[in-house]
Amino acid sequence: MENRYFEYRQYKNGLLSEEEWQARLFIALENHGIRRGQQWWFKVGRKLYPPDFVDLIDNLLRNETHIDIYKLFATWDGEE
Repeated sequence: MENRYFEYRQYKNGLLSEEEWQARLFIALENHGIRRGQQWWFKVGRKLYPPDFVDLIDNLLRNETHIDIYKLFATWDGEE
């Protein structure tokens, strides 16, 4: 998440385009869209960052609750 926060600051300062920032947010979703990642974020991670970044990540994860992205990757072709 530290990398996403660094990129967030770059985005806010005009150093990352909207398209690039959205791509970076997807990485946060990949890493924290699984149950364990969300547990880390809501119990530990959100205490480490400023409120504006926390709100952004909270909203991202709440909109994609438990999508379990790795399971989707593992079963995309219908085979497990």
